[in-house]
Amino acid sequence: MHVPNFANWFHKENLTGLLVSLGAALLGLAVTIFVPVWERELYDWGLRFRNSTDSRMHHSIVLLGLDRAQGYGCGIDLWHPARLAAVLERLHRLGVQAIGVAIPLRGPSPSACGGRESDHELLKVTKYLKTAGTPVVYPRTVPPALRTHAAGVGRLDLTPDKDGVVRRITQKHKPPPLGMVLAQVVESTASGSSAANRVEEELSNSPPSNYLINFRGQWSGGTWSYRRITGPIPETDQQSLWPLVTDKIVMLLDGSPTAVQVSTPLERAAPLGYVHAQLLQTALSRSWLRESSWPAQTIVTLLGAVAALRIWRAVGWGGLAGLAAAYGTAGWMVFSEQGLLLPLVAPLLAMLGTGIGMMLVTYGDVSQRMARQLAKAEHTLAQQEAISERLTEALRREQQRLQESVGRIQELTDRVETLRLEKERSQALEEAARQKVQQLKHEQERLRRQALPAPEGVPSLTSHEANRLQQECAGLGIITCDPSMLQLFKDIKTIAPLPGHVLLLGETGTGKELFANAIHQLSGRANGPFIRLNMAAISPELFESELFGHVKGAFSGALRDQPGKFKAADNGTLFLDEIGELPLPQQGKLLRVLQDGSFLPVGSHQEVTVNVRVVAATNKNLAEEIEAGRFRQDLYWRLTYHVFRLPPLRERAPADRRLLAEHLTRTICREVGRDAVPRFTEEALDWINTQPWLGNVRELGYVIRQAVIPVSGGLLTKGHLQQAASVPPALHTLSRKVESHVPIRERGVSGGIRLDDRTVLAELRVQHFDLVAVARVLGCDRGTVRERLRGLSFQALIEHAGDIEAAARSLAGNPGLVAKARKKVKGYYDSLCEICQHHASLEKAIEAYFKQNRNLPERYHQAVEILIRWQWDVKRCQESFPKQ
Repeated sequence: MHVPNFANWFHKENLTGLLVSLGAALLGLAVTIFVPVWERELYDWGLRFRNSTDSRMHHSIVLLGLDRAQGYGCGIDLWHPARLAAVLERLHRLGVQAIGVAIPLRGPSPSACGGRESDHELLKVTKYLKTAGTPVVYPRTVPPALRTHAAGVGRLDLTPDKDGVVRRITQKHKPPPLGMVLAQVVESTASGSSAANRVEEELSNSPPSNYLINFRGQWSGGTWSYRRITGPIPETDQQSLWPLVTDKIVMLLDGSPTAVQVSTPLERAAPLGYVHAQLLQTALSRSWLRESSWPAQTIVTLLGAVAALRIWRAVGWGGLAGLAAAYGTAGWMVFSEQGLLLPLVAPLLAMLGTGIGMMLVTYGDVSQRMARQLAKAEHTLAQQEAISERLTEALRREQQRLQESVGRIQELTDRVETLRLEKERSQALEEAARQKVQQLKHEQERLRRQALPAPEGVPSLTSHEANRLQQECAGLGIITCDPSMLQLFKDIKTIAPLPGHVLLLGETGTGKELFANAIHQLSGRANGPFIRLNMAAISPELFESELFGHVKGAFSGALRDQPGKFKAADNGTLFLDEIGELPLPQQGKLLRVLQDGSFLPVGSHQEVTVNVRVVAATNKNLAEEIEAGRFRQDLYWRLTYHVFRLPPLRERAPADRRLLAEHLTRTICREVGRDAVPRFTEEALDWINTQPWLGNVRELGYVIRQAVIPVSGGLLTKGHLQQAASVPPALHTLSRKVESHVPIRERGVSGGIRLDDRTVLAELRVQHFDLVAVARVLGCDRGTVRERLRGLSFQALIEHAGDIEAAARSLAGNPGLVAKARKKVKGYYDSLCEICQHHASLEKAIEAYFKQNRNLPERYHQAVEILIRWQWDVKRCQESFPKQ
């Protein structure tokens, strides 16, 4: 049997959460106690909402409003008993079941109201109706004789709540209200028991303040004239009155404009007799509404607070909103079906208070934890600095002793070496501690920025300077208006003419190549070459040949001298992208050329010296790579003469994302030949600003391209962008497929040799895209190499969003081979486009292409389908928007 571990409840976090929940529950209960009007307003609103859909009175109850001005009155606040007796007699003849007189009668009557004769007439009719089986219930203010012969008497006045609204019937109402007495008289007519005693007994047994009147319908305001009731009834009126009151319970009430009015949950002013009619209806149908007791309200509020605590920890504010909605729905259902009023204000305030309290507690805990970690790291740094200082001083003393004691030189040399190693280890620990402190400071600053509103701009840039920098950026292909990006560009302008290598840090798609080109264009090397090289795309076997070149005969297939990237970039700039992907053995070879600009081409004994500025870029954390032993620290210091971090798209200003989206839309429309450029709706721009854009500008461009090409209207909506974003880009998938082929050769299913894409592409570059020569070197036929190059071309087109020139550059890897690669890529792509033009549907075009190119490896099929879909979208776009 599982025994719960109650000790966990006393854990600090759980105890804090329970205290927050308890405080929120007490707050909700206090608000309900001191501001009860909120709960009452919710009850009144529920009745009004239900009344809008179901406002019918009980089918057996008829309300007759009598106006003193129409013959029933005989003075101020006085009623004529004889005329009222005539009304009672006529109602008896029409066959009513019972009569309730909710009119303030007082006796004895003055001479203006007929005097004793009028009172005697009302008493006689009352006796007659009692023996005839038509019970009449009067207010308790009638004379004693009339009270004796009536079927029952009850209170006419009702006690309202503190806000002046009549809602309930309690033990304070003694004798019972007239409406309840009339209901009990109707129900006890057959049994012959005392109605008044039974109603009073029922009220005495019920809890105080626990009976709520179930109001249905509003007072319509109609009255009946004296002559219509007591005079001759025409045939047409008799036919209409008979079914109206026969076998019904008739409630006579004061319908005069000066009648006593009370407030109800349904209306601000209604006759007092109308409230007794509602009370009669509630008693007959046994549809009393009941309030929850204070113990029950307290338990429900505490349970709501605890449930809010658990749900907030699990799913946050969304779960709390769902919990509140579920509780409100349950409260309405219980109110509608069972007539029980669950507390709403206290539980909902407890849920809200729990959420707010836990949010504040969580933020405080995180801040305190970060502060403790920062203090601990600073203490560790101080200790390491002290140790380093002591070791440095010891080293100095030992070196001095070495100079003074020649005879002990060997012993002191060993001692010095030991201390030197100790110093290096201490400095390494010191550096690690310093980096940890910086990391914690950055994290603490990030939390502070999340808790406080972000600054509106960079104060160091004036509006004129920002506009000028924005124009300069646009001239170099950098589209931005973000102050941080403009400040970064300003800093790059400052260091561009200065010597030294540059390291660009940033996530993929943040524009590192654009900024590298900007450094080149803004430096004194602008007239020199700008060479790009992706370090992740170079196999270890071809690293030296790619960077340093080779001479004829250096290895198999080296048919001519080939200059490397450093030689090609002489007097210019070499952009080394993805420097963090460079294997450790090759890092040392790169370090030497960065130190003195000298290297040996493969197979040569003559050293070559170049004047090259290196701009490196990576999306990795090189500090972590160094700590993990995957990146050389000396290479890192050599590259970090100037370091810049490019912010991701999600950290840039919303106006920047809007500017980029509009620029990309214009560029894509220009590529597909569309003159009309669609505009973004505000909802679409808001959606763009809420996305994380992990792929940054590259991912944003992909989504906009997918949304722009098939759109048929002049507006780009949020739905277009969401649909485009829901299609996973094949770019990442296909790129990973190419890069994941680690072995150079692997054996296929049929037992033959299947070459990986890296090897084929490397050999194509070596053989200058001569398919026959590549096939001879790799030991396969020309068709195999052709189909492999076709697939690589399609993958490159997808990776560069359909840009043939960019795809050719990525395949060539060398500026001298771009023209040949472009010819191959364009030929393959034109063949695919031609097939699309000759088929009426997308499916038929895909089927025809695969039928015509059966030897294309299956892993390239997805790239083919994506390109055909792009081409098909362009075709539909041109048909929908022909040039004018």
